[in-house]
Amino acid sequence: MKYLLNYFRAFSNHWFQTKLINSQNAEVRKLIVLSIVDLHSLFSEGFDEYIQEFTAAQQKIIQIYLKRRLEKNK
Repeated sequence: MKYLLNYFRAFSNHWFQTKLINSQNAEVRKLIVLSIVDLHSLFSEGFDEYIQEFTAAQQKIIQIYLKRRLEKNK
């Protein structure tokens, strides 16, 4: 699983962090954050390390959506 996470990180860093999450379109940004939240549920171990690579503002919004997901799944 760790190998898959590393592969994903190498592939996604450029697109998620520089293109999509910074899109001018709010819907695109929201979809990327929701995708990251979905991926977090798949790669929970080690994924927090990946989230640390985003800016503080991006991390905050990701954490908000992660918290919402956790509360919804209770």
